[in-house]
Amino acid sequence: MTDGTYNGWRNYPTWCVNLWLGNDEGSYNEARKLVSAPIDLLGAESSYSLVDPPRRRRLVAADRLKRWVRDIAEPDEASLCSDLVGYALDEVDWLELAEPWLEDVDEDEDDERPRFVVVENTPGYLREDDEPATFGTFDEAREYASERVAELIEHLHEAYSDEGGADVSVSGSFAEGDSSVLVSDERREHDLGRVVEILPVEDAGEES
Repeated sequence: MTDGTYNGWRNYPTWCVNLWLGNDEGSYNEARKLVSAPIDLLGAESSYSLVDPPRRRRLVAADRLKRWVRDIAEPDEASLCSDLVGYALDEVDWLELAEPWLEDVDEDEDDERPRFVVVENTPGYLREDDEPATFGTFDEAREYASERVAELIEHLHEAYSDEGGADVSVSGSFAEGDSSVLVSDERREHDLGRVVEILPVEDAGEES
């Protein structure tokens, strides 16, 4: 005796709808768009306004998928085919179907959130930039930070071009895995230099 599930889903119709939505690029993008769109609590989806937000999100996503799939799958005219399709769609567990689509969207949003910032300041002083550049990966942050170091070095040489250029000292290397680099001019006795640093977003927030 079987438990009635199919490939880990509640039943065959639920599995089948998910399969077809995921196998076609256009349907895949449209499904993601539907479940991630803002909820219209002042309009067509106002009936969900009293539902707690997590459950509301699932219910709305399920309802949107249900209406959309019915629109594209059910024949316009009554027939044996339309009755069979309607029966199969009535068996779909739309809440179960909505779950992986919501999770898929959430994972992408997590991936897109900034994970690193590049900050620049004079050693011993508070950070000067309240809105530092943010990046999703360390490699992206390292590329930007390396460019900033190169710009600082170039600026020092240009500032002292009449004096034969600056005697630039660079401590640290992003290319070798360091998370901070100090650039200073050895010819200036009291030059504290400039630090370019890569920080995880949470650490940057603690120091701001």
